[in-house]
Amino acid sequence: MKSISQQWVELAKRATIHSIEHWKRMIGWAEKENPKKPVNTTLIRLALREDWYAGSCLLCNFFVREDGRECNGCPLCIIFGACNSECTMNAWKDVAKAESWGEWLEGAKIMLQQLKVVLMFLEEDEI
Repeated sequence: MKSISQQWVELAKRATIHSIEHWKRMIGWAEKENPKKPVNTTLIRLALREDWYAGSCLLCNFFVREDGRECNGCPLCIIFGACNSECTMNAWKDVAKAESWGEWLEGAKIMLQQLKVVLMFLEEDEI
């Protein structure tokens, strides 16, 4: 029988891999947009049926508490801080505040790299 910590690592790895693929899809779509055009969540939702908010994030689906205020056990939060915090290195806030697709892509590419770092730590049992 696996320990709770082993179960958490497996769940966190699966959710992180899923999140990496999610961000790759969004980046691929956004790279086709005019970088000067304003960000439009509806367009990406219509095209991909996902966006960069919690409802489309498997990490959030697994680790956000029901009250939505705490990323309890989220590996991204453990390493880079909460997504919606101004006081962390987490790049999600840069994506959420982007005004143009060019700005959005800059933040999204950093977010993707952060997720890859999280996966690396998970695979090396460093969290």
